[in-house]
Amino acid sequence: MNIDRNLTAKLGHVANITNTISGGMSMNHLDVQANDDHYLVTVKAPGVSVDSFRVSVDDGRLLVHQMLTVEGDIDFPYLINFMEIPFDVNVELISAEYNEHGLEITLPYNEYADGYHRDIEIEH
Repeated sequence: MNIDRNLTAKLGHVANITNTISGGMSMNHLDVQANDDHYLVTVKAPGVSVDSFRVSVDDGRLLVHQMLTVEGDIDFPYLINFMEIPFDVNVELISAEYNEHGLEITLPYNEYADGYHRDIEIEH
């Protein structure tokens, strides 16, 4: 039996939409690429609008969540995905943008990205 990959992908997408419409959550995807001067984190979360995405840094972790409204007036965060922030990232310069690829988060390297060396004096 030969299964068309295009058909399988379309059925998976329809299943995610149906699940979301029925009150469930669809699967999300997080991808990390190392570039010359930064990491690029791409998050794809079907059914999540750009206005409900939130990105934050908390205790060495990059958190991506969605704001959900309950009973018309209570907002609470729903964690979509997270990752440990590598030691060579300048946390102060992290930025995010939503485009045709999904939510893209740029994590610029800090001074440790090229390596760090220091001789330590030994006291005696």
